[in-house]
Amino acid sequence: MKSISVICITLFFLITSYPTKADIAINATPFDFATTLSFNSEVLHQVRSINVYLPQSYEKNTGKYYPVIYLLDGSKNEDFIHIAGLVQFANFSWIKMIPDTIVVGISNIDRKHDFTTKSNNHFDQQTSKPWGG
Repeated sequence: MKSISVICITLFFLITSYPTKADIAINATPFDFATTLSFNSEVLHQVRSINVYLPQSYEKNTGKYYPVIYLLDGSKNEDFIHIAGLVQFANFSWIKMIPDTIVVGISNIDRKHDFTTKSNNHFDQQTSKPWGG
């Protein structure tokens, strides 16, 4: 009986002394490693976006030339984050698998429209209206 009382009292003090959400200061900061640029395309008559990853050395080396990877399917919810993350990893000083590289992700609005030409095929015209951008 005495041991149960000790356990109950200990649990009471542990529970009441545990910090609550209101007791903990939480600071939120953005976790950005790339930039999204949007522009109005007069040719496509659409607002288009590209995502750009710049290596850490980019700001310091203003006269340096960098290789560029142009990534189709390069929106945030497609392959951009994966490829830019792999490039960033491969550029770590202890790895240096590739040179410092810029990644430009070209976002799609309608993939089928963006990556196909106009089709004269009757089946394409009937079933896949967005062909031919």
